[in-house]
Amino acid sequence: DDFTVPDGQLFSLTVPLQRNGYIWAEDVYERQEVSDWDLSYQRVLYCNMAIEGLEKLKDKRNREDWKNAMGMAHFFRALNFFFLQQEFGQIYDVQTANTTLGVPLRLRSDVTLASKRATVAETYGQILDDLNAALPLLPELPLVKHRPSKQAVYGLLGKVYLILEDYREALSNAKMCIDLGGRLLDYGEIDGSRAAPFPSDVSQNPEMILYSTMQPSTLLRTRYSVSQELLGLFSENDYRRKLYFQYNPDGRVLFRGSYMGVTGSNFTGLALDEVN
Repeated sequence: DDFTVPDGQLFSLTVPLQRNGYIWAEDVYERQEVSDWDLSYQRVLYCNMAIEGLEKLKDKRNREDWKNAMGMAHFFRALNFFFLQQEFGQIYDVQTANTTLGVPLRLRSDVTLASKRATVAETYGQILDDLNAALPLLPELPLVKHRPSKQAVYGLLGKVYLILEDYREALSNAKMCIDLGGRLLDYGEIDGSRAAPFPSDVSQNPEMILYSTMQPSTLLRTRYSVSQELLGLFSENDYRRKLYFQYNPDGRVLFRGSYMGVTGSNFTGLALDEVN
């Protein structure tokens, strides 16, 4: 609903998933292998291997590096289950969460174990379990923003509780996330003449809590046009209109407001602007 792709641009796409997904074709994949759910489950596998290996090192549990590694493994498992649930699980509804389907919860590294889909309630329960396991193990702030921290845990907990319609917990975790630091960007001080206004160097972005990005897509940036309905939500004097969008010579409106700079990827991580 937020963008359109002109026919000439659409049929020039070489990836069936992107072309067919846009028009809701009956055969989206055309028997081509794609990297969507499998990449998240690959990361879940790595997390399971890390957790199982760290559990064997019982004599190391009081060491900070052990705690940090175990905390990261639980956090990234939660994050990937969260991403998978948003894409492939059914929508949360308190009345049906115990019967509708979420996603398979792979909690061991043994690839011979059969998979079955958990319920929506079980899926979000596991996400919360992993985040609560990670919270006491991680530092308040990360060494680098590619790694999780207590601030990232609070930020993701806020998003999860918002989906679960537990607004008291969502607000509480959002406040704890904000209290741990960072600041909002002043859009009035950002150079809108640059091709990518926001700094691609994550260390230079005070809003960013955790770096995470989508895979680059040939559909993004150059082939679509932001809908006039979406653009119309921003007044002419709104800094966001000037920084998020740009006019292409052919009249199309392109999105350029990603935290990922000129990479062509869209930001999927955690940032203070969303938490606020």
